[in-house]
Amino acid sequence: MKRIAFLMILLYVAVGSLFAAITFEPFVETEQGTIAILHHTYENGKTAGSGTNFDFRNEGGQDLLYPFERYAIGATINGRHRAGSPTSRSTW
Repeated sequence: MKRIAFLMILLYVAVGSLFAAITFEPFVETEQGTIAILHHTYENGKTAGSGTNFDFRNEGGQDLLYPFERYAIGATINGRHRAGSPTSRSTW
């Protein structure tokens, strides 16, 4: 019985000292910018190469810049591990 109590106390001290060294630093990040479509085509026809091609970027007016925002909230653990939840949002 004394041996089990001694091992439990030793385990409690070891685990307690392990968790005392953990640092926890919260962070909030934001990114803002624009997104552009680089290539977007559509081919209509029965077989590949026999139909008509339509370029949405050049002929369809998709040569615009679309704004976006991204937010991330989380924490850095022990200066090297990052845990968080990113969320993205387009504002167009």
